[in-house]
Amino acid sequence: MSATVLPVADSPPQPRKPKRPFRWPQLGYPYPVVGVLLAGGIASFAWVYSIVAKAMGVTEAHFRLNTAPLTEAGWVIQSHVIGAVTSFVLGLVILFLPKGSKLHRKLGWTWVVAMTITTLASFFIRENGQFTWIHSFTALTAVMLPMGVAMARMHFARTHARFMTFIFLGGAFTAGLFTFLPGRLMWDVFFVAGA
Repeated sequence: MSATVLPVADSPPQPRKPKRPFRWPQLGYPYPVVGVLLAGGIASFAWVYSIVAKAMGVTEAHFRLNTAPLTEAGWVIQSHVIGAVTSFVLGLVILFLPKGSKLHRKLGWTWVVAMTITTLASFFIRENGQFTWIHSFTALTAVMLPMGVAMARMHFARTHARFMTFIFLGGAFTAGLFTFLPGRLMWDVFFVAGA
C-alpha cells in the first residue's frame, strides 16, 4: 500500500491581527457616566477639603511621608489600610484585564477578600464611639459586594460589572479620597501643614 499525497492549495498565509497596545477598561457603565461619577467624587472631596482645611486653619500643605501615625495605630486600622490599598491597586488592574479569564477570576476573588477585610475593619473604626458619614460607604459595600459576587456566579456579567464598578468608584476611590482630609490619619501620614 502506498500513501496518497493530497494536493496542497497554494494560498498565501493569513496575516496576523496586530495586538492592541492599550485596552480600555470594560466597565459596567458608559464612560461618560463613570467620568461624571469620578468628577463628582473629586469635586465633593475638594469642596469638603476646603471646608475642613479652613476650619482647621490649614492654608498650606506640603507632601512628606511620616509612617509613625500608621505604625502607632491599632491593628484594626492597619488591617483596614492594608485591605484598602490592596483593593484599590487590584481594582485598577482588574479593570484592564480581559473579563471572564482565569486571571480575572483569581484577582477578582482576591479583590473581594481585600474589600471584605476593609469593610469589616471599617465597622470597628469610629470617632468617639460613633459611626460617621463615611460609614455610609461601608454599608453600601457590605450590601453590594455579596450581590456583585452573586451576579458573577449566576453569569449576569453586565450586572456584576455594574456592582463591582460602583463599589470600586464609591468604596475604594471616593471613600479613599476622604481619608486624606486634614486631621485624618492618612493626611497625617502624607502631609504636613504650614511652610
